[in-house]
Amino acid sequence: MVLVIASIWIALCLVVFAVAAVLVARLNGTLAIGLLLLGAVVAFIGVFPISLQTVRRLRRSGLRALLSGRVAKISGAAASALLIVAIVLALLPAPVIWQSGTLIDTSDGGGLQSLSCANAHFCVTFDWNGHPFVWNGDAWTESQVDLVHNFDEPLDLSCGSAKFCEVVNDVGQLMMFDGTSNRWVNLPANSPSISSISCVSRQFCVAVGSDGVFDFDGMHWTRRLPGADLAVVACASPTFCVAMGAGAAIFNGRSWKLGSLASANLADTSQLSCVQNSCVAITLDGSSFEYENGTWRAIGATGAGNQNTGYTPKMLSCTSVGHCYLAATSGVIYELDGTRWSSIGYLFRESWLRRLFEELAPTPAVSLSCPQLNLCVAVDGGGIAYVDHLKASR
Repeated sequence: MVLVIASIWIALCLVVFAVAAVLVARLNGTLAIGLLLLGAVVAFIGVFPISLQTVRRLRRSGLRALLSGRVAKISGAAASALLIVAIVLALLPAPVIWQSGTLIDTSDGGGLQSLSCANAHFCVTFDWNGHPFVWNGDAWTESQVDLVHNFDEPLDLSCGSAKFCEVVNDVGQLMMFDGTSNRWVNLPANSPSISSISCVSRQFCVAVGSDGVFDFDGMHWTRRLPGADLAVVACASPTFCVAMGAGAAIFNGRSWKLGSLASANLADTSQLSCVQNSCVAITLDGSSFEYENGTWRAIGATGAGNQNTGYTPKMLSCTSVGHCYLAATSGVIYELDGTRWSSIGYLFRESWLRRLFEELAPTPAVSLSCPQLNLCVAVDGGGIAYVDHLKASR
């Protein structure tokens, strides 16, 4: 009877292992490794009650006879094998499609916090202390063009061209990169409410915050929609911008129009990217919506889950209408192809076990920018930059 019970218990553990193996094959790393570890624990713990019952029946033989018995041998061997498999799979690197990351911020700069690419040969990112790094299409270099003193904790960055970028920090201080003179200059029209910025050229930028909309004409900032509480903005051209927050604000090239939200979920929009006359918005709970021809429609869940980590840089980048990439805080890269999101790989080259703990407590915020259809660049809070030319078939 004891042998039957032990065999049933071990069979259940093997079923758990089989399910976990299938999940691993489908790239569901968190649940797979969790089930593997759970199966190992259950296999070990489960044999103890059976062993105790056997001890009572084998009082005269003692513990030595129990350890040499068939029950202990079978259950111990199965549990040990399951644990070994779980450890091996946990230590294997997670499958990725991205190139190996490069550590570019070797100083104690708090990690890379924002990123913007104007084209395939010019990207800029900052660490938390305000030090800029530049991608030239081949390699990253730490820019010798430092910001003004005490400019730290950059929140958002946007480059309209290889000669023009603007960045805003957590106290609303704005800085502009002048590629002609190769220097960063302070912009006087600061607002502590600014949380997001988008530039399409040197003559046109838009910033938003709880104080409304601010637009830049190359020389001056002008406030629009005073009192409008907005969180994120994205511009596809000087004639089309969308800003989201407590309401939805649309710019048609002549004026801004503030309207109500098509869905209550859109009030939690954390990611927004626009191409031509279309935009994709993603909320904190992972829901996604598309704006086109004056109408919002729900696309569905991205699969990324809750992205509310306290700091949400630009994780979404659309390369054409209906085609976008999203870097989740867990390091999973998602692709929107028309109307459906799918995971296409992992950003971080690490083990399943590390991924499990990262899913439970994600720390490295990810910023993503795709300057063209076959090129995406990403940076993370660990100071690592990634470049993927998306040569994998999908």
